[in-house]
Amino acid sequence: LDNFSSAHAINDKILNKSLKAKGNKDIEKRQSEISSKDAKRAIKAYDESILKERESIIRKRAREAQQDRQNDLRQRTGLRRSLYDKGLNLLKNQDYEGALKEYNTRINFLLGRKRLNLVGISLAVSLLILYKLKRINDLEESLNGIKKFLGSLEISFSETYPITLLEYIIEIEKLGDTIKFKEALQYVEHLALFDEELDLLYELLDKSKKSPDSEATELLEREKKVKIIIELGKQISKEKKDIAKRKLMKNQYWKISYEDLCNGKLEVAGNEYNATIKKLLEKRFFKQAVVSLTIATIIMGKNKNVSLAKSYLYEQLTRYSKSKEEFGDLPEIQILNEFLFVLENKDDELIDLCVKILTNKLVLFECEIDLIRSLVPKEQQHEVEDVRLSREE
Repeated sequence: LDNFSSAHAINDKILNKSLKAKGNKDIEKRQSEISSKDAKRAIKAYDESILKERESIIRKRAREAQQDRQNDLRQRTGLRRSLYDKGLNLLKNQDYEGALKEYNTRINFLLGRKRLNLVGISLAVSLLILYKLKRINDLEESLNGIKKFLGSLEISFSETYPITLLEYIIEIEKLGDTIKFKEALQYVEHLALFDEELDLLYELLDKSKKSPDSEATELLEREKKVKIIIELGKQISKEKKDIAKRKLMKNQYWKISYEDLCNGKLEVAGNEYNATIKKLLEKRFFKQAVVSLTIATIIMGKNKNVSLAKSYLYEQLTRYSKSKEEFGDLPEIQILNEFLFVLENKDDELIDLCVKILTNKLVLFECEIDLIRSLVPKEQQHEVEDVRLSREE
């Protein structure tokens, strides 16, 4: 038992001193084990929280870096013949050791002229080369040496986007998670890289190089996606009677699940919201079933991952395919589906758009709104004009 106060009280009643001493020792050992596990869990949760916050900052900085990219690219292009051509040719010929040596030489030249952003970009290319050579740990040593050399300029250097990104990638690499590492590596694409450098990046990411035509097509597809999401939002009706109806139904269908959600018991709450879907559909409460499905799906995405949330949504819609017209085809469900895709693609602006529509158009209680809004990247969070139904209501 992990109720240590009771365990000690019971143990104190033992008359045999040696048995009592052994009992106390066993209890203390168990307490120590649990404390150690709790501490490890707390450290892991803290580390994950810090990394998520840093990723949020990286995403924001990546968007801002687009403005600096053209300026950096102009500077690098102007220096290409004198500084970069030799290293780029070595990259093209897959002489990675030679390329690394050349880039390190040019980094020293740029350091001497305090071209901090260009130093950071060259270090990012060095990262790619070192990853290719399976010596990525060497980068941290180089980075620390440069910071020491810069002295009073170290803070300015560390605050540049390329270095902020590299330090984030180094931390991710230490986790030993290849998928997360490659996700982080994708942000290097936002730097002012030459084609030969991009070729190496795409090779490491197992990704084909984008042509200007494909980029234009992607932009058009995204604009089309925005219009579809906005149009779906317009199709969702939310009237006062819908709000009143869900408030009346709260105790019967969501009392326990909602309390568990508010108390952070996500897995339990997810299972409970899931259980209400069938009951609501049997009573033909389609809009209310949508709410339960939405919250259960988002809990799955937040507590597990977006891929599992997509699978869960598909399974539920297949299970209740007899109600496709009244339930599965509702614009609320289509928005939810779009939401999962933009979450997977980490498209912050479309995530924000979907969150606004879901929180404004669905009849939700306060903790449900908070759950959905928790998926918005921190730098994009702001006040949402919506009708909040508090627990007291």
